Amino acid sequence: MTNRLVARRRSSRVTPITRRRRPGHWLGGRPFGYRHVNGRLEADPGEAPIVRRIFAEVTAGKPLPAIADGRTADAVRPMRADRWSWQAVGLMIRNRHYAGSNDGAPALIDHATFEQAVTALRDRRGVLPRPRPSTEDAS
Repeated sequence: MTNRLVARRRSSRVTPITRRRRPGHWLGGRPFGYRHVNGRLEADPGEAPIVRRIFAEVTAGKPLPAIADGRTADAVRPMRADRWSWQAVGLMIRNRHYAGSNDGAPALIDHATFEQAVTALRDRRGVLPRPRPSTEDAS
């Protein structure tokens, strides 16, 4: 069999996810802040305000570990873990679905807030942490 024939057979058996997706419908797991309703994503009334608060805190300059610790202290449980991590918060900030995208996810925040949060994260990279004050007496 030629390579072209093998490729044609494979492509006829495998349907790309983009072909299976109907406009406005969501395939896969839901992002935090949303819920599935009849194959579509809708804002979850309990989680959407938490997403907005996280974006506001990042925009205000609060460190990701402090945001994660705050959500854990508030007894807000993330989707796939027992506690929030700064990595999960960072991934949330970079997820364009929260600003509304063409894949059927409604916007939980506006585009300006999304861009401000992403810029705030980008600006923090490369900044060296402040040195901790010495615990010894400088006598």
